[in-house]
Amino acid sequence: LLELLIFILFYFFLKVKPQIQIHSTPFSLNLPELKSRIDVKYYTNSHQNPNICRFEYVLVVQDVDSFFSSMDASMLDNNNKTTTTIYYCKKKKPSKILFFNRECTCILLLIVTLVFSDDDVEKYFADAKTFNRHVIPQCESKKVGSASCIHVDGDGRIVHSRDLAKDSGSNKQMLMDMFLRGVIQDLKVMGKWDSYKKRWMSFLMVYSAAGPHHRETYPVMGFGKRNPSRQPGLLMPNPFFATPQWWDNLQSEHMALSESRPWETRKSVALFRGACGPGALPRFKLLSLNDTQRRFDVGFTKVDGYPSMVDCVRSLSAKSNNPDSPRVPKSADVDENKVQYVLKNRVLPHVPQSNFSNFKYLIHMPGSATGSYSRNLQYLWSHGSIILVWHHYAIEHYYHKLIPGTHFLIVDEKNIHEIIDKLEANPIIQKRLRDGARDFARTVLSGEGLITRWHSVFSILTKRQAEITDARRPPIDAACTCDPHLLSTRAFVECGKCSITHLKDAKFRKFLGVS
Repeated sequence: LLELLIFILFYFFLKVKPQIQIHSTPFSLNLPELKSRIDVKYYTNSHQNPNICRFEYVLVVQDVDSFFSSMDASMLDNNNKTTTTIYYCKKKKPSKILFFNRECTCILLLIVTLVFSDDDVEKYFADAKTFNRHVIPQCESKKVGSASCIHVDGDGRIVHSRDLAKDSGSNKQMLMDMFLRGVIQDLKVMGKWDSYKKRWMSFLMVYSAAGPHHRETYPVMGFGKRNPSRQPGLLMPNPFFATPQWWDNLQSEHMALSESRPWETRKSVALFRGACGPGALPRFKLLSLNDTQRRFDVGFTKVDGYPSMVDCVRSLSAKSNNPDSPRVPKSADVDENKVQYVLKNRVLPHVPQSNFSNFKYLIHMPGSATGSYSRNLQYLWSHGSIILVWHHYAIEHYYHKLIPGTHFLIVDEKNIHEIIDKLEANPIIQKRLRDGARDFARTVLSGEGLITRWHSVFSILTKRQAEITDARRPPIDAACTCDPHLLSTRAFVECGKCSITHLKDAKFRKFLGVS
């Protein structure tokens, strides 16, 4: 309602019509005739000129030279942040490039920040189109793809409405079971679980990488959204964080290793490893780039969704030549030179994460299955390296807190060579990005941050979700659990892959691909 009132006020009284059609993430934000990330940190009128406002901004890298000139040391304040002055005008539309005193409207920028507001928990549960204002229904068990209701009783015991042991998503289901048990245990230790002992809570968890696609009257959650502007649901931390405590220990190990490896001794090379799959077209573009300067140590380590690596690479080559074609690519579309180059030079062995801090640059790519999120990104921030994120639209729960130019840089096949060359020549920007990535790991992606997000969900569900009359169990028939107490009561059967949650640390790390 507030956004609507602001819009009406500015449109009718100031004749400012914000032309905003946003299909966006921090990695690719589309404004009319402009691709940029604008974060308004403060908004104040100048005493000298009431039509001037100041705000902090970061620009998505399109023109490499302009970007790095804007990050010149003379522009940095004591907090190592870049500021500029933007002029406010009532009638003129914003200029095509928001850069150094170009004319635009502060009003537009304020509305942009509303559009960029967090996909937060309170906003999600306040959506009148989805939920009853007072009572949120319990999750209903439906056999819909890689999804299952998760029921949590007052003691923090977890029941899954469907056993996905024989379906895609089964490993993620068990990792989520392990993750939630870790979160709940930490909440109990912190004394925050007592208020949840009144009732069962439940929600639908979508385990596919592409994310939720259907709105329901009960809570729907996922780990990522491939098309965030069109997909419903609340984003929660993916289960590959394992548990908050395990995650903090892993990050601490990586940070200690990174501090033992001086920047000057690291390889001036960008590292990437990942699978070849149906959604790996961006990965193919990276791997097939000309690399005469030997800037890249990038490669496929395995294949998913194809009979062989050859089949996968040939398919991606055909897609790259016809990216917008609805038809199935044919062999005539294949670039044999690129295929042979990738197969000969870019099929490489796995690199343990303990070796990531031997490299100055770490590249994050969209996922291999559908081109959606990839959990790889969460593992990159703690190595003291510079993070280069390939342009894409998919999001996870924390992406809105990432600031280009502070935590990472956006790259694609057109600018990645230039970006690395410019970084090599600018130690000030190197340090800024390395410090930004490390700070992000310590704050946003800490175990405490993961607990806080789930705590905010539980605090709403325990107050507003409909009570189950039978206090002993949720009304589901084909349910399973990994909880020892519930198994001892024989109220539920054991989930088919509970053994994943009992793996010892060394085997668990190998299972996740960490070691």
